[in-house]
Amino acid sequence: GFVLARLQRVVESFQVLTAALRLAEDRQNENRFWNIRRQVVKDEEFRIRALAHIHNVLGLLMRDVDRIDEAIFHYTESRKLWETIGNATNVGTISANLAVVYWKTLNEPDSALLFARKAASIFLQEGDENILGGVYTIIGASYAAKHNDSLAVVYLYNAIALNQKYD
Repeated sequence: GFVLARLQRVVESFQVLTAALRLAEDRQNENRFWNIRRQVVKDEEFRIRALAHIHNVLGLLMRDVDRIDEAIFHYTESRKLWETIGNATNVGTISANLAVVYWKTLNEPDSALLFARKAASIFLQEGDENILGGVYTIIGASYAAKHNDSLAVVYLYNAIALNQKYD
């Protein structure tokens, strides 16, 4: 579904993703997944991870086709699922995806800041500094939209430095 979405084969992507969503939502399929990490990740968590990934990709797809309410729904579902299994890095990633929607598409800097700050906090805590450049860009642009130029400049310069550091 993700590959089809990136290839702009939207209808096929949506069909594959909704079929995958139906499979992953059915708890009876927990023991039917091909879980090669069974020793580390139990079947229930594996199903929840799959479900979270599917919702995230549906969020990306819906954002790409300007179905913003549906994008927010799928991102929110994905975020809840990652929180359920305690995967902070993916909670941060989905928070950043939500921040992008509120910043770029809806022009709601306060909401963008809420999600971007959450993502930044998680990435700092988890030591995922390489992702912070993009998040700091959203924070800086959101402060600029709110006419808080001093904070905008601080975050944008930090974004530039991190983006250069991690190429």
